[in-house]
Amino acid sequence: MKIFTAEQIRAWDHYTIQHEPISSIDLMERAAKASTDHILKNFPRGTPFHVLCGPGNNGGDGLAIARLLFEAGQPVIVYVSEEGSTSEDHRTNLTRWKDLHALINKPDDFVAQTLTEGCVIIDALFGTGNLRSIKGSYAEMINHVNRSGLQVVSIDLPSGMRADEPTIDQVIVKATITLTLGCWKLALLMPENGPFIGEVHLLPLGLHPGYASASHTPFQMMETEDIRSLLQPRDPFAHKGTFGTAMLLAGSKNMMGAALLSATGCLRSGAGKLICRISTGGMLAMQTGLPEAICSPDPDPDHLTVFPELGGVDAIGIGPGLGQQPETDEVVWHALEASPVPRIFDADALNTIARKGWHDKLSRNCAITPHIGEFHRLFHAEQNGFSRIKTAMEFSTAREVCVIIKGRYSFLSTPGGQGYFNPTGNPGMAKAGSGDVLTGMILALLAQKYSVDAACRMAMYLHGLAGDLTRNDMGEAGMLASDLVLRIGKAFGAILRT
Repeated sequence: MKIFTAEQIRAWDHYTIQHEPISSIDLMERAAKASTDHILKNFPRGTPFHVLCGPGNNGGDGLAIARLLFEAGQPVIVYVSEEGSTSEDHRTNLTRWKDLHALINKPDDFVAQTLTEGCVIIDALFGTGNLRSIKGSYAEMINHVNRSGLQVVSIDLPSGMRADEPTIDQVIVKATITLTLGCWKLALLMPENGPFIGEVHLLPLGLHPGYASASHTPFQMMETEDIRSLLQPRDPFAHKGTFGTAMLLAGSKNMMGAALLSATGCLRSGAGKLICRISTGGMLAMQTGLPEAICSPDPDPDHLTVFPELGGVDAIGIGPGLGQQPETDEVVWHALEASPVPRIFDADALNTIARKGWHDKLSRNCAITPHIGEFHRLFHAEQNGFSRIKTAMEFSTAREVCVIIKGRYSFLSTPGGQGYFNPTGNPGMAKAGSGDVLTGMILALLAQKYSVDAACRMAMYLHGLAGDLTRNDMGEAGMLASDLVLRIGKAFGAILRT
């Protein structure tokens, strides 16, 4: 699913109006009905709604939602300024509200309102239409919303939040639920906006598909069908050599768990054979915990010191639990020089690259998988999501490297200039070891001859899906990375069955 800018979404609305054809007021009614249906389904009958309407089309949506709620028998109070309307459709819906002989309240009335427990606020002030600072009565309304402690439903985007750039020094509605219309907005995928967006629901509006197919955007939200289309069938006459030989360089004293989790993730993701390059002291842990792995012991008992021979190896993964000793730095260097074998760098391998300034050694057929802290050490990017994805995409195109920024809605930038967000996964995966599993999964797919781009996309989605299956079985708080590994096979199966 393509992710468009706010300007492109307005163009998509206009295209739909011209080519469906449909009038703009009827398209607004369609958005209002989708929103109202969701609200009626999720809040008890008799819930009082306070609907805050701005001067533009988002306010027009709010007025239409208020009318539909009123007609459904719900108690509704509307707050809107009758002056300064910037939208003809807003004015039409204001007239329709008046035709119900319903009361109109001014923005200042809301600020003076004592809000009672059980009320729900519907935020239809600005949506994606806000391009300037919010001041005066509207700022006071937003502050009153945020102090209320009530449930808040924002229509399209929490008011005050900018859709396509960081929102700095701005008052923003803290929504409980965001009903975003038509397609995802970049702002909803940025970690810094998490405290404001609440639970996000995408409401399809039936916008004309011709615009989406013909319009370019670098950003996409991955979907099940995208991943299914990449998945290669497994030959019934295959043998272990068919599915490749992976080599994992990982683990050190006190960190063999990371190596074991990554290795298990690799074999659970279909690699035919896995060679684990580990310290001599880690042999017992690996052979006991994962007897299917082949061990290649390093001479040192505590950490890696010697880069192994690569004869017959189809892909390399390096980093989980590796440590950052001087001898290990040399191992990372040799992994960087191991062209053209596809390679995945994670964890301490990334910390070594950052510390040594070896970014220019990353090249084609490589992927890196930093979490936000590792990303900052690598690139010293500004601490906001928009800056990180821009930096990642610039690095990907310059060095022909795939970059995954791990987190909620993990982001992948590719050498071709495309950026993919991952919708699967949940907070239960915020546990040590989850990223090590992802590294193993990517390594397995690289060994099976998937392109680096495809391997990253598939592993991200399936990793998150395995996490969702784990949550369904045991809840979020009690999940472990080792539980997630056990459901990788089910995640592959779910993709094929969907």
